[in-house]
Amino acid sequence: MRKKEKRALLFIALIPPKPLRGRIAELKFAFAQKYESRHALNAPPHITLVPPFMADSLEVEQLVRDLEGLAGKEHEFELMICDYGAFKPRVIYLDVQEHEKAGSLRQKLLSRVMPERENIRGKLHITLATRDLSKAMFHRAWKDSRNLSFSESFHVDRFYLLKHDGKNWQMYHEFTFKKGAS
Repeated sequence: MRKKEKRALLFIALIPPKPLRGRIAELKFAFAQKYESRHALNAPPHITLVPPFMADSLEVEQLVRDLEGLAGKEHEFELMICDYGAFKPRVIYLDVQEHEKAGSLRQKLLSRVMPERENIRGKLHITLATRDLSKAMFHRAWKDSRNLSFSESFHVDRFYLLKHDGKNWQMYHEFTFKKGAS
């Protein structure tokens, strides 16, 4: 009989490169300061592809092998972040322009990790403020940011498995795509 293992809380995401990640982290920090919403600071700036799920260490080992194989078949692409958006009344985010390759990657990952949820849809985005953003602060933050512009693109050539350490999300494993154009 196998001893019951501690399960890890994980999710899969795209993470912008350092300079852009730093700029977005500054926006998240500004939202935390001005609108009293610190929850989004618990993870690096990211675009969630597979929402949080639990796995034991053996499942994580197998998942890493599976995802390395999947990543090796994927091709690089450009992704555009454009302006601000909201999921009323609790989330302010940077909008990510829909992209066929990002959507396809998301579906492949979901079908491997959460086959029961492989058809879930959702707006790709980078959260700036969430959960602990009060409704009153949401309205103030949305009024202040809805007409602001933000426009950046980044080269996507990898995705990440993130693991929760009990307080924050940490980059646990990086999966690099096949080199060259599709």
